[in-house]
Amino acid sequence: MNVNDVYSLMRFIARKNQLTSLSPAEFQYAFNAGSRNYYDFLVGRIEQYRYDKPTPRVGLSMTDNVVSRLSPFMVSATPAVASGSVTKPAGFNKLLSMNTPTNFSMKRFEQNRLAERLQDSIDPVNEANAFYVEESSVWKVYPTTLASVTIKYLTLPTDIVWAFTLDGSGRPVYNPVGSVNPQWYDNDIDEVVGRALKILGVSIKEGALLNYGQQVIQSGE
Repeated sequence: MNVNDVYSLMRFIARKNQLTSLSPAEFQYAFNAGSRNYYDFLVGRIEQYRYDKPTPRVGLSMTDNVVSRLSPFMVSATPAVASGSVTKPAGFNKLLSMNTPTNFSMKRFEQNRLAERLQDSIDPVNEANAFYVEESSVWKVYPTTLASVTIKYLTLPTDIVWAFTLDGSGRPVYNPVGSVNPQWYDNDIDEVVGRALKILGVSIKEGALLNYGQQVIQSGE
């Protein structure tokens, strides 16, 4: 679905629920907020974690289904290591994996364990035992002699934009030039639309979105 399809669907539902209008700005705000909410739900919100169970009820560690839904936001890169540091890429949100150039998996170490790890005489710091420490804008990698690393990470959803021009009556008309479409798969757009509608004060039952979508197609909106 492109952004115009989603706007048509949400306007249709809004009218069916006695909302007189849904402006482009209101649509964009509600959908983008719903998109961030659904993304956080899939990644795993902090409040879902328990001290006795370090995994969320829903999150990346749960199922392949969740990983598949987040795949539009997965990026791979091979950044260079400069003075033992790797700069986090633009748009970075969550690291999924980090490997050495020869494909050894790198473990994460916390800062308070770094000194102990570096002084370990039994387990040397080499490429086979490589690890990293996360800081605010960089990863410190060990051994510092690594030339590069391979990372897979999640970016945040890009905000949608419904660009428009005005017709002779001053009404907005969709313009694909300048518009930004949702990155989500179509079945996940339904989830985002449901959250966006709640932000607008509209609550619909599960499964109703499919029926609304068929009505939009039939009516040609």
